[in-house]
Amino acid sequence: MRYIPILLIFVILFSSCGTTYYYGMFDSNDPYIEKDAKENFVVNGDDVKLTFSFSGEDAQSDITVENKTNRKLYVNWENSWLYIGDGDNNKIKLSSYMNSKERQMVLDSGAIKKQHILEFSNLGLELIDYNNADSLMLKKNKVAATQSTLFTEDDTPLYIRYVIEMSFDKKGEEPYIFEEDFYISKVTKAPGIKPKKIASLNPKEGNTFYVKKDNNPKIKQTAYIASVLGATVGLVTFQIISIQSGNSWW
Repeated sequence: MRYIPILLIFVILFSSCGTTYYYGMFDSNDPYIEKDAKENFVVNGDDVKLTFSFSGEDAQSDITVENKTNRKLYVNWENSWLYIGDGDNNKIKLSSYMNSKERQMVLDSGAIKKQHILEFSNLGLELIDYNNADSLMLKKNKVAATQSTLFTEDDTPLYIRYVIEMSFDKKGEEPYIFEEDFYISKVTKAPGIKPKKIASLNPKEGNTFYVKKDNNPKIKQTAYIASVLGATVGLVTFQIISIQSGNSWW
């Protein structure tokens, strides 16, 4: 008689006793990008103005397009991309995060439209080595001790590049390509310090975001059943980076 052994793996996650907040800041070395008064990233061309923001929880990525001409402008999200890291291999099509009605944005003369693209989660900010002492000014004139790390474009935990295609004809036969890159330049680890407590943090600023992590999530018990047949071995791999369903990446 042949037996099929069943491997049961139980994962226990212990109860939570607090939350750690990670405050991140985006930056860019792109010479064509400027910042406005709200710390949004702005590309101001003769015909088109693009505004990029990464604000709020999990870095909500929004792109605002302004048509500065007297012609109709067509933004082709179907042929626009987000690249993760260096190179061209790790990319996603922006239209995959939109419904069919959003896959082409049409702007009349002088129109301004904002498009939510996605949000970033599971960035692994808790894995960073925080060795630099820092502080955050809280409301009511209090100061909290924190830890932070600065990054360059070469060692950042997240480097992204947007490639946006648009045209002034509906068929897109003569497209304009906008290519802009961004990276996380600073992360601050702040155990138990919520965004609303920080005096200097404006959650609507385009370059500032936060991620919250439970130190010890509530007890959960999960059984992983792996069938082992013959010489086949089941392996359980935990991935730090994964594509998630819905409007989320990482």
